[in-house]
Amino acid sequence: MSLGSGQNTVVASSLGDHHFQATADANTSSPHQNPTPDENMTSSHESDVPVSSTHPEEAVNASPPTAPGPRKKESCYQNQGGDSPAIEESTEARLERLGRQRPEVFDSIWAEIGFIFSISMSQVLTEYFVSGFTVILPTLVQDLNIASASATWPASAFSLVVASFLLIFGRLADMYGGYPVYVAGFAWLTLWSLIAGFSTNDVMMNFCRALQGLGPAAYLPSSVMILGSIYRPGPRKNLVFSIYGACAALGFFVGIFFAGVTAEYATWGWYFWIGTILGAITAVTSYISIPSDIAEKRNAPVKVRMDWLGAVLIVCGLILFTFAIIDSSHAPQQWKTPYIYVLFIVGSLILMAGAYVEMYVAEEPLLPASLFKVPCMPALVVALFFTYGSLGVFLLYATFYMENIMGASPLQVVAWYVPMALGGCVIATFGGFIMHLLSGTTLIIISGTSWIIAPLLFALAPQGANYWAYIFPSMICATVGIDITFNVANIFITTSLPRKQQGLAGSVIMILLHLGIAVCLGFADIVNSYTVERLGMRESYHAVFWFEVACAATALVILVCFVKIRKAESEFTVDERAELEAYARAAGEGEEMEKEKEVERPDTARVAEMEEKLEGLLALVAANAANQSGINEAPAPAPASANQPEPVSHDLSTMLMPDTSLTDFVSSYATPSSSSNQSEQSAPQQHPVFVYPIFDNLQDAISKGFISLSQAEDALRMYRSKQKAFPFVVLPPNISLDSLRRQRPFLFLAVICCATEHNYKLQQHIELELRENLSRRILVNGEKSLDLLQGILVYLTWYHFYFHPDREQIYQLSQMAVSMTVDLGMDKPIRQAPQTGSSASDVIPFLSNSRPSPGEIEVMRAYLGCYFLTSSICQGLRKPSNMKHTPHVKTCTQTIADAAIAESDHLIPYLIRIRQVSEEANQAFNYDSNAHLPQLDSVRTEILGRAFEQQLDQIETTFPSEVWDNIQIKLSFYNLRIYVNEVGFHATAPPERDLLSSLSTPSWYHSTARNDSLIRCLKATKIYLDQFLTLPDSVISSMVTLDLLQLVYAVLILGSFSSGFDAPTIDQQQVRQSANMDYYLNAVGARFARLVSIQDPAANSYKHHMNTLFQTSKQWYIQMVTDPAPSGPPRFFFKDIIGTMTGRCADFSAVCEMSEAASEDQWTEMLSEWAASSMDPSLMATDGALIQFQA
Repeated sequence: MSLGSGQNTVVASSLGDHHFQATADANTSSPHQNPTPDENMTSSHESDVPVSSTHPEEAVNASPPTAPGPRKKESCYQNQGGDSPAIEESTEARLERLGRQRPEVFDSIWAEIGFIFSISMSQVLTEYFVSGFTVILPTLVQDLNIASASATWPASAFSLVVASFLLIFGRLADMYGGYPVYVAGFAWLTLWSLIAGFSTNDVMMNFCRALQGLGPAAYLPSSVMILGSIYRPGPRKNLVFSIYGACAALGFFVGIFFAGVTAEYATWGWYFWIGTILGAITAVTSYISIPSDIAEKRNAPVKVRMDWLGAVLIVCGLILFTFAIIDSSHAPQQWKTPYIYVLFIVGSLILMAGAYVEMYVAEEPLLPASLFKVPCMPALVVALFFTYGSLGVFLLYATFYMENIMGASPLQVVAWYVPMALGGCVIATFGGFIMHLLSGTTLIIISGTSWIIAPLLFALAPQGANYWAYIFPSMICATVGIDITFNVANIFITTSLPRKQQGLAGSVIMILLHLGIAVCLGFADIVNSYTVERLGMRESYHAVFWFEVACAATALVILVCFVKIRKAESEFTVDERAELEAYARAAGEGEEMEKEKEVERPDTARVAEMEEKLEGLLALVAANAANQSGINEAPAPAPASANQPEPVSHDLSTMLMPDTSLTDFVSSYATPSSSSNQSEQSAPQQHPVFVYPIFDNLQDAISKGFISLSQAEDALRMYRSKQKAFPFVVLPPNISLDSLRRQRPFLFLAVICCATEHNYKLQQHIELELRENLSRRILVNGEKSLDLLQGILVYLTWYHFYFHPDREQIYQLSQMAVSMTVDLGMDKPIRQAPQTGSSASDVIPFLSNSRPSPGEIEVMRAYLGCYFLTSSICQGLRKPSNMKHTPHVKTCTQTIADAAIAESDHLIPYLIRIRQVSEEANQAFNYDSNAHLPQLDSVRTEILGRAFEQQLDQIETTFPSEVWDNIQIKLSFYNLRIYVNEVGFHATAPPERDLLSSLSTPSWYHSTARNDSLIRCLKATKIYLDQFLTLPDSVISSMVTLDLLQLVYAVLILGSFSSGFDAPTIDQQQVRQSANMDYYLNAVGARFARLVSIQDPAANSYKHHMNTLFQTSKQWYIQMVTDPAPSGPPRFFFKDIIGTMTGRCADFSAVCEMSEAASEDQWTEMLSEWAASSMDPSLMATDGALIQFQA
């Protein structure tokens, strides 16, 4: 596809289900350059490239605008065996392409068409109930016997309510999402339109019309919000907004048409019922076709709140103020009527109070001051108020003039409005093709002039005026004036505000429209009332049109003098510009800091010189220590003069280069970011992606277009909120996203991967990138670094997000982490004791006695995290662990506890202590070596069991109370009690020849101590599950992989008690009743079923798999109770558990799609076989190994 120039092309290919499809393959043969929006929209190619989505800033957040001067080219790569040439695309061409292509949220062109239809119907139905009602109003007044003084209230109530509640619903859309507010608004409108058709008096009609107005008040700002959020600036957005605006003219015509038809040939109720049918259709199509943003708002790191005080004051003030203006012309003494001026004064005072609250009191005002800081925004708001106000006057009094003065029938009036309706559709749509070619100022001058001519022709029309001489050109000028103005204003306002304020943009646009109509129509009624008796009806109408001319002229003067609007071209969004400016400020601050240092240097030259010498000496000592311990260190820092950054260029792409020295990780184990970046660059890409370099040669998930900067920032905040669950990898509070990307690229990838669980599709792409990155850096490049180790630990901690039996590697990855700690020398003290006679301690005495640095603490955390995670995984999977609790582990634990740098450091000693006891129990009872289980000695096992019970009791009493408030530690402790007492299951009946010898030396199989161990195990299991069932949903949702392993382990242990076990001296029926397996399966299954029901459908599906496990376990239990016959020989072997699971679940992705029966059959078979084998000592490892399916 050619963009901007014939040489700029983007090429990519498809990579199956796990990758995005490229856009160029269907367009490379096209000879067109700069395709028009309609050509792009109707193209047979359906793009899935993640460069434009529900988040419009995603597309180019990694692409800065180029500075004036020669155009710079940036590369995209197509990997077809590694020999494809690099093809370049300039920033301008990329922005132009993004401004024309279909957003990613739409799977096809038909999905986008359905979306546009649903959104555009908001304009159609709103205008339907405004314009058509003026035609049906005379018939309705006559049928319902409405007094002439109250005749306009059914029309005014609708617009009054819409105008008063727009800001509130706009804020609700920003809080909860535009999608639910939009659909609910249409459902509400449909309900009250149906009821309004059955009105029997004016009170009921006014009431229904007022409640009708709440529907458009909800969906109108939401419609603008949704459009502004999905479409980024460019020709496609112009076209869609033009269609949206054109539908207002279409709705106007549809309204007067059906109103005229029902007035002539049916009852007026059908006017409302036709609207009901249209509203119901729109509600259904909106529910289906509009992308949901509920999850985005729910997971937003910064929640938007409602300003209730300001909302109440604004609504009350608007209602009273507008009511006084509208009703003044119908009051007995007009403005002299007491309640009119009292309401006007009270309403004005309340509005002033609301303005005060918004400016000085409210933390999150409905109308923030930032809105009016947008260039030209205040003047535009005033001009639009007059323009939209004059629109209401024109529509109502043009109808009155044609009916009352020119004697047209309702259907004739409809026919005379056809040019305005059809012309509006044509002109508004045509505007979508020229708004990126002509400046907005030029367009509003044209539209403003036309808008003055439209009422002027009515004001100058003589008695018996010819339709073609006055009415027809007036209609054409009216549609040119209002439709172009509406589209230009909509695009300008939505483009000028950030994504989080798109609801505010919709509110401002619609409140100007409907409040302007209500207020100006009220003043028009005043003009008509004061002149009708003196001048007659015709001249009074002329006076109203002259009033409208004055309003339109005032708006034009303001627009010409104070509003400057550029072309609506493809450009960066507000959020993207803010991100670029932030980078520019960061670069500028770095330069200013260096300049300040240069200025201060003459005054502190001697001190600086000594500091440089000391830093050089420390670097030398550190380098020698690193060489001795085999650690790959980063190069020692160069002298200060070499570290000074070069002056920042005025070229924006250079200016936006972040200063990586601002926030650094301090660690001697870190691999320089440059090396990792270069390795990524030099290695061939494993899948075709669109590579958009940000500001330098950094290549990662952001620059490749997988995730935007704003999404990455959200993911980083999300990880910070959940990192306490694994306190061994802690991000420094001052680390920036850019510093993390550059200094810890693999850790950054692991962090955003685990923190994007709410978007499963995105998480899959990032996880695939992570695995490919890991294999390339370790297997191809042979790297070993703290970055890789920390990333692996984070990846394993939340491994349940990614589990798939075909590529299950949890044990292998844990052992890889262990080997990396050894290769990096982490298993040895970081600071070696000085040798005898060495002068190092004399020269630098604080080397061996000072507090450890943050970098050293970070290394110790990672080492302990590797021990904690590896030993836990090996315990759950019954695999041998190569990492044991050593004095060095104890030293690191104490050092971290004493330093207490991070908030969660105080938890580490208690987590390590629990792991230590668990490891001792495994060694004592030889859990991971089943060959020796039959030789368990009764006396020895009983003594060890009592010793462990004493240790557990001591832990329970010595751990501080605040530690027990940590759910992870509490559940791990209860799980440890189960694990220690599991030894009761590890016994077999001795052969008959050994029965006599067992009389003198009781076997473990027949011992009372074994029975006590089993009872303690059952009790501990029930305590664990009871504690789990008390947890809130949020805590269960935040569980890590080890927590889920422990949960499934506890349920399987309980299943052993319920399915029958080999213990001849225990009443198994009583044990089964005590286990109460049915209750716990129901309760645990219900918790996960609830989590599945409340989670976003687009989120990670691991909760569904957990729910399936427990639901099918229940079916297995029922089958086992009703038919306890043996299920045949066991086929679950300890040494081949993964192969068995993979063979039974060859296509893990199909688990979610299986029928309920098939899923139950599979799990029932697996669990039944496990139950049959649970008491065979040679197969006891399956108790824990089955858990691996949920690892």
